[in-house]
Order: sequence, then structure tokens, then C-alpha cells
Amino acid sequence: MKCLKCGREVPEGKLYCEHCGEEIMIVPAFEPEVDQTLSDVMTDVTTHFQVEEEQKTLKKAKSKTLLLFTVAFLVVLFLAGIIFEIVAYVNRNSVSYQFSHAKEAMEDGRYDDVIQYTSRVAELESTNLEARLLCAVAYARKNDEKNALEAYKQILSIDSQNEEALDGIISIYEKNGDVSEIMKLLSGVKDKATKEKYTRFSAGMPIFSKESGIYREAVYLEIKAPSDGSIYYTTDGSIPSDKSRKYTSAIELPEGESHVKALFINSFGVKSGIASADFEIILKEAHEPKVSLESGAYTQPKMITVSVPENEKVYYTTDGSEPSKKSHLYTKPIPLPFGNTKFRFVSFVDDEVKSEIVSCNYNFTFDAVTSRELALIMLNDYLLKHGVLTDAGGGVPGRPGNNLYFCDTAISLNNRNYYLIEEYYNDGEGNVAPTGIMYCVGAENGQLFTASSDDAGHFSVVSIG
Repeated sequence: MKCLKCGREVPEGKLYCEHCGEEIMIVPAFEPEVDQTLSDVMTDVTTHFQVEEEQKTLKKAKSKTLLLFTVAFLVVLFLAGIIFEIVAYVNRNSVSYQFSHAKEAMEDGRYDDVIQYTSRVAELESTNLEARLLCAVAYARKNDEKNALEAYKQILSIDSQNEEALDGIISIYEKNGDVSEIMKLLSGVKDKATKEKYTRFSAGMPIFSKESGIYREAVYLEIKAPSDGSIYYTTDGSIPSDKSRKYTSAIELPEGESHVKALFINSFGVKSGIASADFEIILKEAHEPKVSLESGAYTQPKMITVSVPENEKVYYTTDGSEPSKKSHLYTKPIPLPFGNTKFRFVSFVDDEVKSEIVSCNYNFTFDAVTSRELALIMLNDYLLKHGVLTDAGGGVPGRPGNNLYFCDTAISLNNRNYYLIEEYYNDGEGNVAPTGIMYCVGAENGQLFTASSDDAGHFSVVSIG
């Protein structure tokens, strides 16, 4: 047997080559049948390993394909998740999407979903009243009145005249008998049609048949209620309540002053505001003043006498204006003024009732030897000479301002005519008032006099030069 390594002959029975030391593999001899069997076995083994190898290769290929498929599936799943999130984000921020789903939920009776969807719409678009109304209705149908009222009130904060929100709130208040809250709500409503829609709750003001004022006749005051309910009133100005007198028929107002106040309480127990009116009933009669001197033209001094009953007072003007209690008070006969004068007289009873006005027009022209201008000059010279005045301007010794003298009329005594001159004091600050001192100058001879008159209007004169 040869060494398979070095090729040298190896003696039989040796286990190693003596030259190279290689181990000698001893292969037993086999029979041909054994060899064939062995060959077949080896072939089968080889085939088995080849099949196994092919299966491993196929398995690896399948594993790789599965891995690729899995990766692809995960990628698709990831992308689908992103798309889903995008779509969800878009839908969540879409007013139309949220509102359409809210309406669908309302049709299906899913009120919680309605509230959720409409709340999101309100977040996206706070002025969307349709969504807010749908939300309020959903709360109402859930019998969640607190949140329903809040939802309706939010609508009114955006649109104070929103009729649907008003209807919703009023329906809840009416259900619970909160009529006072309904009245508060309706007080802010401007739309007439809406107010009329809820007139059953209104507690309007009582209506008086007569306006405040002065009446010279008996007055029967009627008070009308604006709707079903009761009226309570007072006539002394005190505030009425449901304990005051109840109105049942017209009220006869007494003579004098009455301060009427009325309260209306409707059938729901709602109180109105207080209506008030002031009346003065005067049944006394004032008489027209009787004037002694008729209207006309005159050339000689005359006195105007006015007569009325004892308890009446007469006031007059000389410029044609309407007389009042602020006008001149008639106390005694009035000398007829020079020129054209339009007297108007009125009588008052107890400073309350006044008569019809009486008008008299006069034209007084006086032709005398001494003129009015000369009469004033003569008086001024006399007063300067005797130290009553300090200068021609009417200066007064020891006093600021100056005296003023007016000659507006003439009088007749013992068949003699006199110019009547009245003294006024001007304090220099715009205040002018009569001093009560009067002078007369003879119309024919220019003689100077002091003058006075009694309560009856009778004049007397005393010569001073």
C-alpha cells in the first residue's frame, strides 16, 4: 500500500508512513453487492443533501420575499396612518364637516354627539348661530335646562334680538313659571312683532284718561289696564302696591291738587312701573277786569281805574305782551301814559285761576305851554341848585351811581294840569329801581312841586319853588 502523501510503499500492517509520518487510512474491502449498495446509499445521500440544499435555498428566497412583503405592508400601513391623521385633522377643523355630522346626529337622536360636534363648530367659528342653536336644542331635549339656557344666552350675546334664542329661553322660563325672568328678557327686545308675540307676559304701564294739568271743571279720571290684571292707585303721591285702593271705576278728583300714582299687576303677578300724573282742580272763577277808561285818543290827563271782586288780583302790561303774575300788580289808579300804549289786564283768584285777558289801547297827546323836555330841565336845575344832585348827569352826594328822572305821564288836580316826574336810582351796576320820590311841574307856568299819592291813587302836590 502506498502513502497517499509521499507515494512511498508502506509495509503491510503499518499505521503510519515511515517516511512522512502520514496516517494510513485502511479501507476495508467490500463485496460488489455491498459496493453497489454503498454506492446507492451514497447517491441517495447526495441526492438528499442536494434536495435539502435546494429547499434551504427556496426557504431563504421565501423568507426574503416575506420580509420584503412585511416591510412593504408596514410602509403602506404607516402611510395609511399618516393619511388617516391628515384626514382626521382636516375633518376636525372643517366647519361644514362638523356641522353636517351634528345635523345627522340630531336626526338620529344622538344629542351628546350633537353637542360635541356643535361645540367644535363654535370653537372654529364663534359667530355660527346655526350651530349654537342646534347645541341649545340638543341640551333642551336632554332636559339639561341649565346648559340650554347658557347656550341660548350665548346666542343673544352675539345677536340680542335672535328670535329663536328668545323663544328657547322663554319656553324654559315659562315651563318653570319664571315670569319675572321673562319680563326682564322682553324688556330688552326692540322688535314690536316679538313683543306682541308675548303680550300675555307683559305688565305695561297703566294709562290715564287725562294728562297732568290744571282743570277748571270736575274731573273723572279713568285708568286703563294694558292687559288682563288689576290696577292699584293712590292720590296723595305715595307709591301704590297691591295693598292700595283697587281701581274699579272712574275716580272723581277733589278740588285742589291730586298726585295720582297707579300700579298694574298682570294675571301672572308681574308688576308694571309706576304711572303718575299731577292734577290741579280749580272750580273758582276769575272775573274779567273792568277798566274805567275806554280805548281811544286823549289830549287831557286821565286816570285808568280797574275793578275786580275783592278776592282777586289784577296784573297788567303796557307793551302788548301777555300779563302774568310776574307782570305789574295793579294797586291803585294809573295815570294815562303819553303816546301809544297797549294795556293788557288779567285777574287771578288766589293766585291760581286767571280770567280772560282784557286789552285797551290808548293814544295820549298833551299840548301845553311848558313841554316835557323843559319840565325835566327845570327840575334838574332846581335839584343841582339845592345840592340834591352834584352834576347834570344825576350824580348823588356820597353815593355811587346816579339818579334818573322820567316824565311819562301827566295828572290833573283842581282843574290844573301837571307833568308827573318819577325818580329812579341807578347803582352803576345795571340795577335801576324807583326811589318813591315824585315831582310835578305845572304844565302852564312851570312851577315845581313835590308829589305824593295815597292808596286810592289820589295825588296831592306841595310847591317847592
